[in-house]
Amino acid sequence: MTITAIDVPARAATPLEGGLTLEALPGRDLDQDELRALASSLALQPALWQHHLASTPTTA
Repeated sequence: MTITAIDVPARAATPLEGGLTLEALPGRDLDQDELRALASSLALQPALWQHHLASTPTTA
Protein backbone atom coordinates (compact mmCIF):
# COMPACT_ATOMS: atom_id res chain seq x y z
CA MET A 1 0.00 0.00 0.00
CA THR A 2 1.36 3.40 -0.97
CA ILE A 3 0.35 6.44 1.05
CA THR A 4 0.26 9.76 -0.74
CA ALA A 5 -0.24 13.25 0.65
CA ILE A 6 -3.93 12.98 -0.22
CA ASP A 7 -4.27 9.77 1.81
CA VAL A 8 -2.86 11.26 5.01
CA PRO A 9 -5.76 12.31 7.27
CA ALA A 10 -3.56 14.73 9.25
CA ARG A 11 -3.27 16.92 6.16
CA ALA A 12 -7.02 17.51 6.36
CA ALA A 13 -7.27 17.82 10.14
CA THR A 14 -9.63 20.42 11.49
CA PRO A 15 -9.89 21.75 15.03
CA LEU A 16 -12.66 20.15 17.05
CA GLU A 17 -14.67 21.73 19.81
CA GLY A 18 -12.89 21.37 23.10
CA GLY A 19 -9.43 21.75 21.59
CA LEU A 20 -7.84 19.35 24.07
CA THR A 21 -4.03 19.59 24.17
CA LEU A 22 -1.32 17.55 25.85
CA GLU A 23 -0.85 20.37 28.34
CA ALA A 24 -4.54 20.32 29.29
CA LEU A 25 -5.11 16.59 29.74
CA PRO A 26 -7.45 15.69 32.59
CA GLY A 27 -6.22 13.28 35.24
CA ARG A 28 -8.51 10.50 33.98
CA ASP A 29 -9.21 8.42 30.90
CA LEU A 30 -10.47 10.44 27.95
CA ASP A 31 -13.93 9.87 26.57
CA GLN A 32 -14.37 9.31 22.83
CA ASP A 33 -15.01 12.99 21.99
CA GLU A 34 -12.02 14.12 24.06
CA LEU A 35 -9.76 11.56 22.38
CA ARG A 36 -10.92 12.77 18.96
CA ALA A 37 -10.26 16.40 19.94
CA LEU A 38 -6.76 15.50 21.20
CA ALA A 39 -5.95 13.57 18.00
CA SER A 40 -7.13 16.52 15.92
CA SER A 41 -5.10 18.97 17.99
CA LEU A 42 -1.97 16.84 17.59
CA ALA A 43 -2.53 16.38 13.86
CA LEU A 44 -2.67 20.14 13.45
CA GLN A 45 0.71 20.55 15.18
CA PRO A 46 3.16 18.32 13.29
CA ALA A 47 6.14 20.09 14.87
CA LEU A 48 5.26 18.23 18.08
CA TRP A 49 5.61 14.76 16.55
CA GLN A 50 7.28 14.87 13.12
CA HIS A 51 10.74 14.28 14.56
CA HIS A 52 9.53 10.85 15.78
CA LEU A 53 8.84 9.67 12.23
CA ALA A 54 11.31 7.86 10.06
CA SER A 55 11.29 9.04 6.49
CA THR A 56 12.33 7.16 3.43
CA PRO A 57 13.49 9.21 0.46
CA THR A 58 11.14 8.84 -2.47
CA THR A 59 12.34 8.32 -5.97
CA ALA A 60 10.36 9.55 -8.91
